Amino acid sequence: MKISFMHCGNESMASYRYRVQMPVHWLDADINNPRADVHVYAKPVPQDIDHITRAKSEGKTVIVDICDLHFELEYYRKAIRMADLVTCSTRWIAEFILEDFGIACAMIPESYEHEESPAHCHGNRLLWFGHASNYDSLQRIRDQLSDFPLTVVSSVVGGVPWSPDNLTKALELADTVILPETAPYKSANRAVEAIRAGCFVVAEPHPALTGFPVYTGNLRAGIKWAANNQQEANDRTREAQAIVRERLSPKTLADAWRTAIRTAQSNSISARAVIVGTGGSTSISTTAPISSAT
Repeated sequence: MKISFMHCGNESMASYRYRVQMPVHWLDADINNPRADVHVYAKPVPQDIDHITRAKSEGKTVIVDICDLHFELEYYRKAIRMADLVTCSTRWIAEFILEDFGIACAMIPESYEHEESPAHCHGNRLLWFGHASNYDSLQRIRDQLSDFPLTVVSSVVGGVPWSPDNLTKALELADTVILPETAPYKSANRAVEAIRAGCFVVAEPHPALTGFPVYTGNLRAGIKWAANNQQEANDRTREAQAIVRERLSPKTLADAWRTAIRTAQSNSISARAVIVGTGGSTSISTTAPISSAT
């Protein structure tokens, strides 16, 4: 059986690395191979409708993978309805698709890219990193943080240009990664990368952070809490690293993709949204986040 991830988007985007490049490597799959037995359409585009129609007419198994919220677009909705199985990156998206379409889908989280480093919160040096399209979330609260040293790694004016090396260096120097609130459908990938790098995470509440022992609440209060409780902050980061190591490893998520593909081929998905993981259904929920400075 040959698997191919079908992708026509921007290869510099995080969605390409997390939802195409990494699973392709784990599964020894192809990219854009129309002869494959299983087609995974990651972040569908309009021309994919014709490709999906042709693939299904040829007896291929079709999976549509969703990691963002473009359900107002008719081709997105059509791709979802045509799929043998829909996969997605977050529980929020899975629940939205179940409610809006009546279609159960498999939630496969995103793995990590960085090596694990020791927890190293020793002060209040802050880091924000991300795509320029998310920069407005930082701008909204930046005045609240004017008295803290802040590094921005992003392709925005005044930021350190994003690159793997620049991000790695910034994570090594930062005590705390801040995550202002973003759209509820987004994944926890930036929190996961910060945790792997040994930084403490201070975030505004977000559905994807449920179960991670990070600080959620007022950013300014969280930064001060971490700086004043460094040992506990680092203990929390180590706890979070253990969760990430167990739940979001390449092996775990490769198994999740294999489970999803078998499900699509057998058409055996249940009548409710499922969370795919090693050995079947699992949940990312474990330890409750810190929600106040105590």
